[in-house]
Amino acid sequence: MMKKYRIWLLAPLLLTACDNNSAAKPTAEAGESRQHGAELQNLIRQVKNNLVFVQGGEFLMGDFGREYGPEKMQLDTEKDSKPLHKVTLSSYSISKFKTTNQEYQLYLKLNNLQLKKEDNSLSQKLADALNTLPDTPAHMDWYDAEKYCAWLGKVSGLPFALPTEAQWEYAARSRGQFFIVGTNSGVLEMDGIQRGIN
Repeated sequence: MMKKYRIWLLAPLLLTACDNNSAAKPTAEAGESRQHGAELQNLIRQVKNNLVFVQGGEFLMGDFGREYGPEKMQLDTEKDSKPLHKVTLSSYSISKFKTTNQEYQLYLKLNNLQLKKEDNSLSQKLADALNTLPDTPAHMDWYDAEKYCAWLGKVSGLPFALPTEAQWEYAARSRGQFFIVGTNSGVLEMDGIQRGIN
């Protein structure tokens, strides 16, 4: 009976010794893991720095052009933007910028994922060209964007999600003001020319 106890007592010591030996010798994988950890921390820091707090409130969502626009005409032909309706939102934060290729491709690399391939060669060539520009907005479908946000929430500890249409419109219209374009003045400004609607 005593021999059985000795074996059970020695087994944890042997396993501990194995763990200590592997930690004592740094490997290429350990260096790569540290690099990935640093890249991830930089991404989280950058994403947090780009968040803008949006105070919640009520606004009229949809095509406000006929009632409140400067030209008193409808702004779009989309059925989804009609009728104009009141929406109440809680406060939230939203990124100042779209997710870049560099950010999205780091997520893919850290999770051993690949960019999706396009259905035809011309679309694939265009996608390949766009995906090589690090600061260009990343191209992904809604499902992949949702997965990216869920992952970002998990690694950052913050409640990340895609903005709802109401959240996006409220933020783009400076908390629901009757701005036709999402600029500080609500007017499209190009090369010193100001335009409401073109």
